[in-house]
Amino acid sequence: MGRFIDKLLGRNRDGRKETKTPQLVDLPPADLSSSALVDEATLTNIHHTFERYNADKIKFLQDQLPPRKRQVFNLIPFLIHTDACELLGNKDACQMSPHGIFGYEVGPETEVSFKEAFPNKRRPPVRPRASFDPSLPIKSVTLIGSLGSIAQNPKSDFDYWICFDAEVFSRESFVYFQEKLQEIEKWAAALAGAEVHFFALDLKRVRENDFGETGGESSGSAQAKLLKEEFYRSLTLVAGQTPLWWIMPPGVDDQEYARMAEIVTRSHRVDGSRLVDMGNVHTISFGEFYGAAIWQINKTMGSPFKSILKMALLEEYIINHGERGLLCTELKQRLISNEEEIGFLDPYVLMFERAAEYLSEKGRMEDLDLLRRSLYMKTSAGLQLADFRRRDLVRKKQVMVRLVREWGWSYKHVEPLNNFHGWTFRQALRFSQETNAFIRRTYRNVSEAIARQKELTQETGLTISQRDLTVLGRKLYIFYSKRTNKVDSILNVIETPPAIRGLTLQPQRDSEGKKIWTAYRALLSPDGVNSPEGAAAMLRSCEDLAEIMAWLVNNQLLDSNTSINLNPGRGGVVNYCTAPDIQKLTRAMKEFFPQFKHSEVDENELLKPPHIIRMFLVINLEESDRTNAFVSTGLCYQNNWGELFYKGYRDSHDGLKIARDFVKKHFAFDPLAALSHFRTFIPDRHFKKDMVPRLDKFFGLKTVI
Repeated sequence: MGRFIDKLLGRNRDGRKETKTPQLVDLPPADLSSSALVDEATLTNIHHTFERYNADKIKFLQDQLPPRKRQVFNLIPFLIHTDACELLGNKDACQMSPHGIFGYEVGPETEVSFKEAFPNKRRPPVRPRASFDPSLPIKSVTLIGSLGSIAQNPKSDFDYWICFDAEVFSRESFVYFQEKLQEIEKWAAALAGAEVHFFALDLKRVRENDFGETGGESSGSAQAKLLKEEFYRSLTLVAGQTPLWWIMPPGVDDQEYARMAEIVTRSHRVDGSRLVDMGNVHTISFGEFYGAAIWQINKTMGSPFKSILKMALLEEYIINHGERGLLCTELKQRLISNEEEIGFLDPYVLMFERAAEYLSEKGRMEDLDLLRRSLYMKTSAGLQLADFRRRDLVRKKQVMVRLVREWGWSYKHVEPLNNFHGWTFRQALRFSQETNAFIRRTYRNVSEAIARQKELTQETGLTISQRDLTVLGRKLYIFYSKRTNKVDSILNVIETPPAIRGLTLQPQRDSEGKKIWTAYRALLSPDGVNSPEGAAAMLRSCEDLAEIMAWLVNNQLLDSNTSINLNPGRGGVVNYCTAPDIQKLTRAMKEFFPQFKHSEVDENELLKPPHIIRMFLVINLEESDRTNAFVSTGLCYQNNWGELFYKGYRDSHDGLKIARDFVKKHFAFDPLAALSHFRTFIPDRHFKKDMVPRLDKFFGLKTVI
């Protein structure tokens, strides 16, 4: 799989011997006195600085949330802290789940939010003094990601790290704990439409950079230390203990980190009970960047703005050998050096600035422009013309106005970006093409830099597990590979691309005299398809009309508002298909094949060989009403990896036999299951009445829609 990815993205491979993995150079350790008293004072001061910074982030985060989502934010730690069995579903799991966050106290905002969210419920009691019991199982509740930064927007997810002491959990109680967290996720979605993800993490495994397997939102072994670096850089502490790393001077190595951690345990000046050790992050090996790059390429599908920023940062890290240090260290250094920056020191701006400076130094101005657009669209700042003159703007707009002025942008630059959710198909496709080209260049640069270090081969040097490498590699394979009969993707990185407003279907003969169908993303006359406008609007040509419709459905280019224009045949081509036939076929295909998102492929299925799970049979779509024979068939089938294929048969009996073999193999004794895995479509013509009973008998079950 790795060889496919390298070939796909343009990386030249040659045999290389394994050598010891070099380490990136981080910022030098702070110049500390050997006096334990000075060390304690340093740690205490940094802790206070972090607390002010964190409090400011929480205020900024809350100010950007709509009322209902603010209630979710205020109540999640409360629901985790109490048994909440009278407030959530699955009462038994809530009662049996361990609960209790160290140091958690109910504040006035939580009291108000509780009354608003649960107007007819009594608030479960909370004992304040018991909150500081060190035996409480949950040590910290933190948000990671865009919340609390300028990248926070109305659709931002709530991604929580719940760090706990595994010694308090039995296997059974951990299952109950996860079920309770799932109930909180459902409650948040029902109350506010909030997308909440909980990652329950054992502190011991976090210290060892073990984040499990890749799955859903989790990057598993693909990132490891890079994930911890992002965590320390972007975290917002919602409840519980402060990560010990955050009170350390910037850039301490592992030995110094351990020495100062020992000081904390013996100190009377530093309150160690308010701190939790999640491990240091000082250097990152080159071997980790390969898995991280593959993970980010996968995340591009559906999260392009964020992935462009992160891929650019990955490249800067490895090409410059970490000479500028990790970004989390830079954030801490700047925070300690100038506390006046607290109000405007933003992790997303830091990531952008580092990546932008790198691209500028390399003279990659087109990539720099893409980076700028990605940051602007990620923030959803929506700057208006008046914002360029006002001085009473909210913080996010202040930051973005300052940045776009530095870029030399006017309102004319940002106006089309403000409405990217309403982009036309052509605009979205152009952005996807730019994004894919950027991701390929960046991955190629990272891969070549790793190869030059002579420390990575296909079999060794990787920190990513073989399981995660297989899963992520196969996701890329699905997205990029072209194979016989595969209904290919237009490589749209926007998971819900805009549908085309008008579709024209034109049958005609090609230069060799063969009948072909061509689809255009506009309503065009027969003469219009041969004009320059038609050439610019052409989408795809195929011999079979059913194949074109399968391609349009697979790429989500049609919706209920798409107008369909079916032109008469040209060049002696006779067309018997009608617009109602096309509309009915489109609805049937969309209902039969579930909407497929590349980022949501079942990872357990990706570990299995591909095999067909659904088959859709199209009969006589383009044939005359006068026929009574099975003249042509088209087979549209989907495998367990979510890939769609199409094959047309001029000898229709070949297609029918293949379809019958599929039904007999999988559903000979389960005709009910066959209804959701096999369907037959016949257009509404005179021959349909005669064909339906013949097909039902041929397959041994009712299959025609």
